This record gives sequence, structure tokens and C-alpha cells, in this order.
Amino acid sequence: MKKQAFAACLVVVCTAVCGVFADDVPGFLPETVVIAPGNGVATNVAATLSGMYNVQAGSGATGGGIVTLSALNRYMGGTYVKSGTLVANTIENLGVPNSLGVGAGVTNAIVLGNGTLRYTGPDASTDRD
Repeated sequence: MKKQAFAACLVVVCTAVCGVFADDVPGFLPETVVIAPGNGVATNVAATLSGMYNVQAGSGATGGGIVTLSALNRYMGGTYVKSGTLVANTIENLGVPNSLGVGAGVTNAIVLGNGTLRYTGPDASTDRD
């Protein structure tokens, strides 16, 4: 497991078994980027996330901060809202870059755990599961 600082929060890149992270979600890719701000902390990730990995918001079973993904992301894995709130301002069909990545490399594109997905963009529809 590799840890690095990113946008005032903790990011953990999992390449092996990481407990109950997105790696354990059936149909997800084997590597996960975890964005886990502290409880009540708001973090905006404006950089484009691109690669063969999943993205997980929150690390605990409950609580957590607010993570906003505001770029047209190109990550291929799924999006797992484990705790806290994940804010997305764009959503598209699988394969199209948006706040929640392209999700083309997985069978479960969006999974909600004990977290909340908040959509703040214009009216839209998607073919994501």
C-alpha cells in the first residue's frame, strides 16, 4: 500500500489486499486510489484522474468528509462511495469522461457503501449500474 498527500487529504494507492476497500468490490479493478479527507473536511480534486484504477471516497465505515471530483476524469475503474459524501458535477454513460470516470473496465461502475453521492450538475441520465 502506497500513501501520499493530495489536496489536503490522505490518498492511499492499494495494489494488494487493503482491508475493506474498493479492491474487495466484485467487478472492480485490482488497484484503488482512496481519497479520504478528515471528518467534516471538504476536498476538491480538480486534477484529472486517469488510469487503470478505481476511485474510493472515504476510508471509514461511517463519517468522513466531502470529496468533490470536478474534472472530466478518465479512470477506468469503478467509483465506490464508502463513507462521507462524494460530489460529482457531471455524469455520462459508461466510456465517456465525467466526474465519475469512464467506468469501462468494471462490471459495477458506481457502488454506494455508507456514503452519499451528491450530483450537482444539470439534468442528465446514464447507463451506469
